[in-house]
Amino acid sequence: RRMATLQGRVLGCDGLAVPTSECLCGFLKEGVVVVISTKSSSGEVTNEARTSVKTGGRSLQWEPSALGAVFNFGNVKMGDVVEVVVINKNKGPDVVLGSATIPVAAVPFDQAEFTLSLGYSRRLSSLWRSASNGSVTLKLAVQAHHNWL
Repeated sequence: RRMATLQGRVLGCDGLAVPTSECLCGFLKEGVVVVISTKSSSGEVTNEARTSVKTGGRSLQWEPSALGAVFNFGNVKMGDVVEVVVINKNKGPDVVLGSATIPVAAVPFDQAEFTLSLGYSRRLSSLWRSASNGSVTLKLAVQAHHNWL
């Protein structure tokens, strides 16, 4: 079995989409959580971690000591993907601000920094263009086990 360990850290989010107060009053007041998971080629979640809740606006940074900011996933396969979902923790249902994926095969053995786009909003901006949902920045590295390649 070709497995490895995926190690990483959530550094922060930048340019998070914040609707106008007419859309959702109090948006982002409850804070943001980043959920990191690995998924198999069949879509099954094989590992998952969540950062602590962070408040403060459109650009947020997590300290290395923050709960969930550092993660270490075992039994990761070359064909798996890393999925990152940024969630606004509201008093009501959680709102997904955006998500991104990266293939495990694209993660190097030496820790590297990745800034991933969270996609574009389906709501049109005032200029009739899609608006960016922002980005999330992570540090990732794969520690290969025997027969990884």
